[in-house]
Amino acid sequence: MLKITLIVSFIAGFVNLPSQAQNTLRQQYVLKLYDGKPVPKLWVPLLSHFQEDGLSIDTNRTKRHLQEIAQNVGGVLIPGSTGEGWEMELPARLSLLEQVLPLIKDNELAISIGILRTSSERVFSDLDSITARLMVWSQKKQLKQALDYYNIKGFTICNPKGTNISQDLLIAFWEKVLTLGYPMIFYQLPQVTGNELNVNSLVYLSKKYPNLYMIKDTSGEDHLAKSREKYNDLHFVRGYEGKYYEQLKINGGNYNGFLLGTANVFSKELSQVLTLSVGQQSVEAKKISDHLDKIIQPVFKLASEVPHSNAFTITNKAFDHFKAHGVQPPQAGIKTLYKLKSIPIAVLEAAYKALDRSNFSEKGYLK
Repeated sequence: MLKITLIVSFIAGFVNLPSQAQNTLRQQYVLKLYDGKPVPKLWVPLLSHFQEDGLSIDTNRTKRHLQEIAQNVGGVLIPGSTGEGWEMELPARLSLLEQVLPLIKDNELAISIGILRTSSERVFSDLDSITARLMVWSQKKQLKQALDYYNIKGFTICNPKGTNISQDLLIAFWEKVLTLGYPMIFYQLPQVTGNELNVNSLVYLSKKYPNLYMIKDTSGEDHLAKSREKYNDLHFVRGYEGKYYEQLKINGGNYNGFLLGTANVFSKELSQVLTLSVGQQSVEAKKISDHLDKIIQPVFKLASEVPHSNAFTITNKAFDHFKAHGVQPPQAGIKTLYKLKSIPIAVLEAAYKALDRSNFSEKGYLK
C-alpha cells in the first residue's frame, strides 16, 4: 500500500492534480495533462520523409505534409510503425525527433513519442536517452518543462518481444515503466511482439497507475477494447485499418477514436467519420467509412506481400506519393522507404487506380 501511495504521489506532483471528486484519478490526470481539453480522437503515426540518401530527414516535405493534415488531426505519434520507428536505430530516431518535433509544435498538435523496441533493456535505455535530449533541445532543466514545451502527452510503448512471455512478466515490465510516472500509452501490437497483454493484466495495471491513460490496439482482434467496461476511464484508439464507422464507441463499437497510418493521407475523411458520428449523421458517416475501405484495403493487401518494411508504411507512402505530387500515372517504383528500400510499381499502380475514384487533385501539396 505504501508503494502505491508513493507512486500516486509522484504522479500527482508530475501533473499537479486538482481535486475533483466527480472524476476518477485518471480522469483528473488527463484533464490536467490536456489543460482541460479532451484527448484528441484522431491521431496520426507520422510518415518519416527522407531525402535522396534514404537517411536524412526531408524537413521541407515534412513541414508541407503536416500543414496538409494539421487541421484534421489532433495528435501525432512519432516515430510509429508507419513512421518506420522499428527500422531506425537510436541515432536516426534522435535526429528525426530533433528536426520534426519543432514542426509538430508549430502546428499546435499533441505529441506522443514512440519507444518502439523489442527488449525491455532497450526500452529503458532509449527512454533515458530521449528524455535527456528533450531537455537539451528545449533548453529546460526539468523533464516536465521539456514535455510541456513540445506539447508531448506521453510515450508509446509495446510489450517486450516473445511468444512465451507470461502475463506476470509483462505486468512486471509495465510496472517498471509506469513507476517512472511519465504519461504512458500502451501499444498492443502482437504482429511484432508475438504476445498480447490480456484483460486481467490491464485491469490490474489500470487500477494502480493513472498515468496509463490510452491504449492503441493494432491487433485487429480488439480483445482489450471489447472488455472496456472493466476499465472505462481508459481512452482507446484503434490502430488497425478497416470498418472505421463500426469501430467507434458512439456507433456501438469499442473505440473513442483512431490512431491510424491512413490519417497521413485521409485525415479529412477520417475526421468527417468522427464528426458526423458525433452529430448522429450515421448514414453519411458510414458512407465515407465504406468508401475509405474500398480505397485502402486492396492497396494494403498488396503492400502486405512486399517482403521488406511493413504494410502500414508502404500503403501510406504509396498514397502520399500522389497526395504530394498529384495523381499522375506512375512510371516506376519509388525508393522513399528508410535506407532507400523501394515501393514496387504494382503497389503504386493499385494506389493510383484506387485514388482515381477518390477526390485527390492533380496538384499535390508539394507543388
